[in-house]
Amino acid sequence: NIGYVFASNPDFQVGMYDLYPTDVEAGIRTNTKQLVEKGVITEEELADRLSRISFTNDIDSDIVKNADFVIEAVFEDMKIKRETFAKLEERCAEDTIFCTNSSVMSPSEISAELKHRERFVGTHFWNPGHLIPLVEVVRTKYVSDQVVQATYDLLQEAGKKPVIVKKDVPGFLANRMQHALQREAISIVENGIADARDVDDAIKYGFGMRLGVSGPMEVIDRGGLDLTCSIHKYLFPHLENSTEPSRLMLRLMEEGKLGKGAVLTTTMTVDDTAPTVTALSKDLRTGNLTVTAQDNQFVAVVQVLNASGSEILASSALEQSEAGQPASVTIDLSQLKIGPSCMVRVADYAGNESLY
Repeated sequence: NIGYVFASNPDFQVGMYDLYPTDVEAGIRTNTKQLVEKGVITEEELADRLSRISFTNDIDSDIVKNADFVIEAVFEDMKIKRETFAKLEERCAEDTIFCTNSSVMSPSEISAELKHRERFVGTHFWNPGHLIPLVEVVRTKYVSDQVVQATYDLLQEAGKKPVIVKKDVPGFLANRMQHALQREAISIVENGIADARDVDDAIKYGFGMRLGVSGPMEVIDRGGLDLTCSIHKYLFPHLENSTEPSRLMLRLMEEGKLGKGAVLTTTMTVDDTAPTVTALSKDLRTGNLTVTAQDNQFVAVVQVLNASGSEILASSALEQSEAGQPASVTIDLSQLKIGPSCMVRVADYAGNESLY
């Protein structure tokens, strides 16, 4: 999605890198199918954007080495992110701007071990990145003013709406406000003030409708600071200020009521003759499929196939470790061209395999 966004500018040439061969065009076409069908963009415009996108799975390629601006979007794992940027720093020019698209991890912490931390900044694209304009440009402890401004300008040239987060704090900017609202919403339900449906309706059919044209600071300015201050003096003592998750939420989780975005886990046996139990977990929030082997002396390869099993869409190996040690591998299904269903093949070192 991010590559598609930058390809909207005819002055940009976009390169994409991944460890494994990836059909970038197919992924972009899947994500933009409804935009073409609804006439938001034409097929010709889409093809024009795609012509400006190149892909490589060779980190030593010119696509990587000659990059002026790099945005990382790997798994939310500090070790993986740091290793990725360490490799990039060995290959890219010293003035190449490095960005992380992490939604939760501190960009200051991610960049802490780099030699040139002054060229590193956070760029949090709100999902889905090709539809929602907002990108949070998060300053690190080390970044230069020039890099922040250059990143801001480049995002504008790509058609985004960047905002600058002056301090690297948990939640950055928008998530802090979003979760403050969720805390109060849950508290209202927990304290019997209103039902969950009415809480949602009050926002969707009330002040939520004006948020697209008037932000909270604009509403305060329009209403007057004197009026707003008077309301706050009366209301704030009655608002939720807990620093812990809601007791209601914790109780529902204990009852197994995890919501539509929960992680669904099924435990299966790969080979009845081997002490290997593999858990397949599909996270509906992220699209990640995680396969965990209890003893990966026996599990070698995990593959995702199309529904008929005729095409391998992704493949990943588990590194062999000491007997009895668990290991797992995660595959991002959202990046694959699959329909409503797919197959997962788990193979062991002896060549035995199971399909799910």
